[in-house]
Amino acid sequence: MESDSRDNTLQIKEEHLENLYKFAIKIKDNEEEYFMILERLLYLLLELLKTNPTPSLTFDPLSLLNEFVDVFNKKAVESFEGQNLEQAHKEISRVFDILHQDNILAIYKENEKLLEAQILTYNNLSCIFRKGANLTKSLMVLNHACAMEEKLVKHNYGSSAVSIISTYLNKCAILSEMKRHAEAIEAAKTAMEHIQAALVNKSLGADQLSEARYFEMLCNYNLGAEYDHLRQKEKASYYYNKSLTLAKEIKNENFITQLQNALRNLK
Repeated sequence: MESDSRDNTLQIKEEHLENLYKFAIKIKDNEEEYFMILERLLYLLLELLKTNPTPSLTFDPLSLLNEFVDVFNKKAVESFEGQNLEQAHKEISRVFDILHQDNILAIYKENEKLLEAQILTYNNLSCIFRKGANLTKSLMVLNHACAMEEKLVKHNYGSSAVSIISTYLNKCAILSEMKRHAEAIEAAKTAMEHIQAALVNKSLGADQLSEARYFEMLCNYNLGAEYDHLRQKEKASYYYNKSLTLAKEIKNENFITQLQNALRNLK
């Protein structure tokens, strides 16, 4: 008798995904079980999309994926802020893994949307590594985030013109913790370039411009602090005073006090 050479693996069908989705909705009040089913649904969907790129489904795959990515990024942040780094790693890993599936663009459709989700995840992963005192990995992950975000800035995509500033300021802070102060200054100067570009970006709203002004104050402070570390007091004073002027303009009393103290300590 000849052996059957046909593939006997279970073929994923649209009806299987529909049934799984209905079950997930039914148990949605049980958050842990719901997201376990949702995660399974997303992976099965990705398998289906390899052979059927346009399935007929009653649910929106992108909405479900966004829900999963957003929730587990938030959970990871809550965990590392609560000092539970092991749990934070587990939660962020679930997002990281699905965002790096070979055909994830079959759901996102647009590369920019995928990059946006990956940047959020990489930033949070960097924070987790930093919280765990693994600065080398934290910096490595953040460098990837910077490279991805630069691509979005080139297309003036979403809020990238402002969010990239925060990414470079985080890079500056990590490099400073690593005592790599000259490199920290370069990261801060790159942040400042993006700040200046954001302040003349006519597509930004009032809230985004206000955020950019806050980052300008913070960036000048960081530059002052890095030059302070390098014992270059004249440059440190220059940037501290620029930051102080901005702090007074935006009426940030806490920062005003912090800067006044920094300037006194220079003398």
